[in-house]
Amino acid sequence: QGRVYLKQGIGFFSGLILIVVWGVVILNLWHSWSGSLHSMWAASQNLARSLSAQTSATFGTIGSNLHAMESFADRAALLPRLSPEGTKLIARQLTLSTQVHSAHIFDASGEVVQSAYAKNNGGYAIPSKTFNVAEENFFITLSNWNFTDNSGLEVGRPFKDGNTGEWI
Repeated sequence: QGRVYLKQGIGFFSGLILIVVWGVVILNLWHSWSGSLHSMWAASQNLARSLSAQTSATFGTIGSNLHAMESFADRAALLPRLSPEGTKLIARQLTLSTQVHSAHIFDASGEVVQSAYAKNNGGYAIPSKTFNVAEENFFITLSNWNFTDNSGLEVGRPFKDGNTGEWI
């Protein structure tokens, strides 16, 4: 009967050792997984901060460039529709920005008055045909915009450029 207890004791302690070993292995895996999750969380937080700062800087630059363009927009709007002089006025301002690749001045009905597009060789061109944006989301939003009550940036849905077919 002593041998039976000895065998049971050895079996019990062997099982206990296996449980402890598996527990240590699982604990190490948990710590490793937890550390990986923490590292990924920290990396995602850093990425979010960087994206936020870059986005803010980009929109700040675009805002400054657009503000500078306001100074000549009224003058350009008085020129003949899609004139080379109007394109030159717009193109001069576009060369100041790496983020803005085209600019357009529309009348109240959505017809393009002045416009300039960047060309691959660094120059700028007038669109090959006139276009109307009266049905586009951004134009409707701006047509209904209350400039007294609203300030800041309004980012609209992208749309296809009627002249180039590219998404804007």
